[in-house]
Amino acid sequence: MGRLRRLAALAGVLVVALGSLVLLSATSAFACSCVMMDAAQRSHAAGEVFVGTITHTERAGGGLLARGGGSIDWTVDVDRVWKGAVPATVTVSSSSQSTACGVGDLPQGRPVLFFVSPDAAGSASARHVNSCGGTAVLRADVEEQVTAALGPPHAPAAASDGSSGTKEPSVDDETGERASRLHVVWSEVGVTVAAMAGIVGVIGVAVWLGLRLGRRRG
Repeated sequence: MGRLRRLAALAGVLVVALGSLVLLSATSAFACSCVMMDAAQRSHAAGEVFVGTITHTERAGGGLLARGGGSIDWTVDVDRVWKGAVPATVTVSSSSQSTACGVGDLPQGRPVLFFVSPDAAGSASARHVNSCGGTAVLRADVEEQVTAALGPPHAPAAASDGSSGTKEPSVDDETGERASRLHVVWSEVGVTVAAMAGIVGVIGVAVWLGLRLGRRRG
């Protein structure tokens, strides 16, 4: 009987150890990984660089299968522009999940320096930013670095036809954005399922060993 108890205790330790390992692996898989860059490098890498004040914040998604697919949209009044033809009012979007490189909550009423992803520059639906790009509340030292890299800022672009001055999103743009979000969602679901399968497998082995030992003792 003592041997059976020791075996059960060992199986329990194995389950906890494997579960911890799998969860750590899943966390690493979900994590956002960025290449370290300074403000000058981020300025050259971005499609658009500008300072603006957030006037409205809206969240979308965030259900069970929306991890990585939820988003935050900000309406921004643009003050000055270093790079790109940015109109006076734009919508900027980011993932609501830090694991999907979301920038997190940005405050309303304070100047924010936006580094827009190159593939989203000029989008009428939403300019996309991420935590790797450097978007954050404006700091004087970072502004100096951006100006040194790109030159003095200019005023927002004026739309000559009375429109917002941004291009309409194409079907390919919207399809690509949906596909990207679905890829993140199902990648995370796959890792979660693998973790659960590993834990169930260890429990099954422990039960099988316990039953086999019990039969031998009987």
